[in-house]
Amino acid sequence: MKKIYILPNLFTTASLFCGFLAITYIYHNKIDFALWAILGAIFFDGLDGKIARLTGTSSSFGMNYDSLSDLVSFGVAPGFLVYRLANSWHNKAALAASVLYVICAALRLARFNVQARTEESQVFVGLPSPAAAGLLLSAIMVYRSHEWLVIQRTLPIIAVLMACLMVSKIPYFNLKRAHLERRRPFNTLVMLVLITGLMIVFSDYYAILIFAFFAMYVGIGIAVYIRIPLWKIPMLQAYLPAKNLLPQPHGDRHPHLPLHPETTSSQITSPVSHGK
Repeated sequence: MKKIYILPNLFTTASLFCGFLAITYIYHNKIDFALWAILGAIFFDGLDGKIARLTGTSSSFGMNYDSLSDLVSFGVAPGFLVYRLANSWHNKAALAASVLYVICAALRLARFNVQARTEESQVFVGLPSPAAAGLLLSAIMVYRSHEWLVIQRTLPIIAVLMACLMVSKIPYFNLKRAHLERRRPFNTLVMLVLITGLMIVFSDYYAILIFAFFAMYVGIGIAVYIRIPLWKIPMLQAYLPAKNLLPQPHGDRHPHLPLHPETTSSQITSPVSHGK
């Protein structure tokens, strides 16, 4: 390999930098700075793949580099954070939950690299590591902002739950493929305006809003997997996996591959892109 694409990998590098910065902040007990550093990593991680697709600069190198970056930013950093906060009241539980979380994040990313051209070309199989890290850190933000001690006591449980969801076969739609530049139902714009307004009105409760966003994303994936008919909600129809392609008992070529309703089987072999 003689040349690589610079632009998308710069954003991946920024995400990796934020992840390592978060680890140093956690080590020095600067938890609030660490939380925002991980949020920064999520932001940059959301841009690298989008930029790679828009500029036609997707590559196997970028995909693998992105996964290594994600392991640090959304695996090691959140795991270390859980251990640091939960260690004060239950050392063994904190250590076990943290180790399990990091291992499952590594397994999740390794599986993605193998399935990027097939099962995960359109949707994620298992909770993406940035979403798992996002729910963890937003829960911690709620605890530190509003002193909800119950969150601190249940951090190991939340970490174990996120670890299990990452290595599960529950389908999660890819937010990077939302394609808001395309035609969408009119209610989508109304919903976005309402969400923006609520964020402004309840800006003092930003931690709860961030937690609610990640919790909703996690919950929608579980609801789709257990076949709760979310397709009947007009504003969600364009973004949910197709119900006729949900996991079937036998006979499907891709038994755990729910796709967007507009996606056809011929699109499964799409080019490699940055992802989870």
